[in-house]
Amino acid sequence: MAERPDLKSVQYQFESDDGDMVSKKRSLAKSLTWRIVAIVSTFVVGYFMTGSLSFAASLTLVSNLINFLLYYLHERVWLKVKWGKN
Repeated sequence: MAERPDLKSVQYQFESDDGDMVSKKRSLAKSLTWRIVAIVSTFVVGYFMTGSLSFAASLTLVSNLINFLLYYLHERVWLKVKWGKN
């Protein structure tokens, strides 16, 4: 009979430089906190460049939704790249 995979090992996809296992949830949390920084900076730049709160808000919403998704996907793809790992 085939052995069932350990569910905990499925959640943890890679080992960090210090030897700790890093989960998909951690990658998602990292993406979210970085997006908060990006949201604030995009809004501030958009507002100072145009003086329009509505334009700055629209620019921030659209660009950060797209960038959030792209960053998460980029992070997950890099987990599969063996280059630079021990």
